[in-house]
Amino acid sequence: MRLGYTAFRSFIIVFCALFSLLVFGSLATRKRLVTKPMLWSCPAQMPGGSSNQGVKLTFTDYPDYSEYDASPGMCTSLQQNSQPQVPVTFEVTESYVGQMKSYRLLSIDGKPITPGFGGPSGESLDDSSHRDLANKRFQ
Repeated sequence: MRLGYTAFRSFIIVFCALFSLLVFGSLATRKRLVTKPMLWSCPAQMPGGSSNQGVKLTFTDYPDYSEYDASPGMCTSLQQNSQPQVPVTFEVTESYVGQMKSYRLLSIDGKPITPGFGGPSGESLDDSSHRDLANKRFQ
């Protein structure tokens, strides 16, 4: 009878430890940098009506999805470079179990963006279908 109680108690301790690890592992986050090649253009009108000349960045592997940045001088700098594709670096925040939480644009072609001039980057990924697609874009 004593052996059964000891085994049950051990099972409960292991179960609680694994459950805690799963819960806290999904709440804790880590950040990593991801650099993706992206096509760029300088549209005449930016989303949200920004007065700065902005840059539209399109994912090469997901051409239906774009990011925008209106950092002063970024469009001019890219036009002088004259390369159709540039490396774009993002900071991706994800849980320790690999679920993406958010992402934010950091630099375009090695030049840091100016905070406060970005477009819809830095999204919090609450919608699961959006999160799944974002996970694929930032792998």
